[in-house]
Amino acid sequence: MSEGRTNSASKGAEVRAVSPELTGLHPNHFVFTSRTQCQEAFDKVNKVQLWNTVGELHHLYMPLVVVLLSNEEPIPLAQHEAGFLFWRALDILVSALHVVRQRAYLEGMALMRMALECGCTALHISQCPTAFDRYLNNSYESSRGSISYAKGRVARIGEIWGALSKGAVHINRLAHGRLVREPNGEMTQSFALGAREGTPVADQALLDAISMTACIIRALFETVFLDEAQHIAGSKYSLYSPDADAKIRSYYDSFISSGGKLASGSGFGK
Repeated sequence: MSEGRTNSASKGAEVRAVSPELTGLHPNHFVFTSRTQCQEAFDKVNKVQLWNTVGELHHLYMPLVVVLLSNEEPIPLAQHEAGFLFWRALDILVSALHVVRQRAYLEGMALMRMALECGCTALHISQCPTAFDRYLNNSYESSRGSISYAKGRVARIGEIWGALSKGAVHINRLAHGRLVREPNGEMTQSFALGAREGTPVADQALLDAISMTACIIRALFETVFLDEAQHIAGSKYSLYSPDADAKIRSYYDSFISSGGKLASGSGFGK
């Protein structure tokens, strides 16, 4: 990987960027080739955990297909709208997975936050007529009501949403300034001109976060669409439901543990 970097420990440090002319890297390499190379490297190193995360997306995909395509009985309009929001949440999570495979970690976290908010909104509008009316009238503000409402189903949602917001959506020097702690203790800022290098801790943390978000959205979906017999509303299909809460706790603990290591200075890659 070619990179530019600056030592931020000394005052007045200059960014020592490696120019494309010197490295032989065409801008198209930065735009296209480096992303493909990064995905290939990521998939090779994280094969087992990657497919575990894809499995969590499968658990969300199949019941959504039943709700949106295979319903035998009409469902209320609020549930119908919620179903499409859950689908949007899944679609956004798939996008998050692809950008994380490029080790675009911050972008992946921002997309996870968006997916989580979609799922919380789906729950809110399906159960609160006032919220649904505002949603239909385009006056609904998802960040103000949906997260707090969904905390009644998954208590940690607010904390997770806040962490994703603080870490990726709200601009800060530590994350967006590419601040990295070097082995000698100095803090430097770097940026990749070629394929991004990751760290095992960061790769694991982001895959755990996607899996956790998928499980949360699955739990919200079940709250909206499962009846007492564990059948999907409007259909004859029953749903095998693993212990979503236990899985959320497990992924959450792993994500927090990895996040602590990242905060200590190992960084989100270069």
